[in-house]
Amino acid sequence: MLNILFSEKLSKFNPSNFSSQSVLVMLALLLTILNAFLIYQNNSQLALVLCACLAISLLSQKLEFLFCCWIAFSPLLDYLIRYPDQQAFINCARVFVMLLALGTVARLVKQDQLKLNLGLMEISWLLFATYTLLDCLLHGSFSFSTLKIAVDGFLLPTILYIIVRQSFSIKEIEKKILFALIILAYCILPIGVYELITGIDLFAYPGGQLIYDGVIRPNGPFLSDNSYALISLLLALTLAYWPTVAKISMAKKLAWLWRGAVVSAFLASLVPQFRAVMLMIVICLMLGRGLNLGWRSLIKPTVLAIVVIIAAIPAWLIFSTTKFYESRIADSANISSRINTYKRALEIARSNIILGVGLGNYENYFNQRWAIKEQPEKEKLGELAQSTPHSNFLSVLAELGILGFMFYLLAYLASFYIAWKVRKYNNKVAGTAVILLIIAYTGVGFTLTSGYYPDLNLFFFSSMGMLLKRGLEDFPATS
Repeated sequence: MLNILFSEKLSKFNPSNFSSQSVLVMLALLLTILNAFLIYQNNSQLALVLCACLAISLLSQKLEFLFCCWIAFSPLLDYLIRYPDQQAFINCARVFVMLLALGTVARLVKQDQLKLNLGLMEISWLLFATYTLLDCLLHGSFSFSTLKIAVDGFLLPTILYIIVRQSFSIKEIEKKILFALIILAYCILPIGVYELITGIDLFAYPGGQLIYDGVIRPNGPFLSDNSYALISLLLALTLAYWPTVAKISMAKKLAWLWRGAVVSAFLASLVPQFRAVMLMIVICLMLGRGLNLGWRSLIKPTVLAIVVIIAAIPAWLIFSTTKFYESRIADSANISSRINTYKRALEIARSNIILGVGLGNYENYFNQRWAIKEQPEKEKLGELAQSTPHSNFLSVLAELGILGFMFYLLAYLASFYIAWKVRKYNNKVAGTAVILLIIAYTGVGFTLTSGYYPDLNLFFFSSMGMLLKRGLEDFPATS
């Protein structure tokens, strides 16, 4: 009897499993010892970050599930997992993309398929990201902050897009993605509203500001108010179209939960009070309806909007007397300042037309050339040109020159072309959704330097990747 039991145990023994379990136990012990030493050295923050990174890495064997977790909790994880606070070299985005990349390579090796079928969009964004990295390394103004812009702002989002398009089966996790997007939508609105009411920055990033020109503009759990407004807008558009793109049939309760999440995301995009975002909401809603249902479908909503506007005139008359309206909407100095800012950006671009002033060096160059020697009159303060170009395209042109600008423009055109091609030949709704994402991202980028924020770019590229990949899974290309 003992021989039989022993032989059964021996037959179930797997040396590879035993080896992997031993490695995990050994790593856990070493990490425990290391964390104990770090806590003893009063460096508990690094110990916490290392434990969080290990916990995330345990999910790397299930890449799709890890991706869904990142969608739902990335704002909170980005704030918690970073070390040190100033100029962090360990952060959630880098750990997350690195684990996904390693998992993707391992999956390709296992499938004996190491070749990546990179399309025009992937290649064009890779070229631009590589150019920014070379400019950062070869330019005389190299610093850790410029390297961070090149890597976190452009390279990692492009890699994430490639991973989503090349490695994931979005169809298998379409409902998980829906729930992740819903969780994120319901999470960010109350944080922004709380910050707006109390003036307390719940997620205070180094160098971040909650008050601009005496007005509270919440950033929620994101790097900046720009990221908060645009990520919320992109989230709302992605959520609005995802059930149709993924063909998800929802029960009544889930449908109401989804509708509430869409409304929550749109409201969150309004909390930072950007007029460009408000305009993009109207444009994207009208354009999306026209592209999907035909332009005649806009007649009734337009008439309804006109009626609502007329009915709201009394409320507008009251609102127009408030300090917020006078300072944020009616003040002509805002327009004068923006025009002067664009003139300065074009002047910088013309004087450094080939290679630019260097990635991330615009503000230093501006301050050296137009530093205010004397205190200007108070009434002219709002009309002064600002030290940031307030435009993605002007920023790239001034910092990277005409060469970098051509790569950037090519990447934009390639993105729009791929989305239009998917809409025409594969999945109409998926292609339309991506077009709206690009329009929203680009439209706000004409008035804000929003394209340099890594959290925004990661969400933008991952959303495009999800929609395009899911749109192609059911509808193979016809041309």
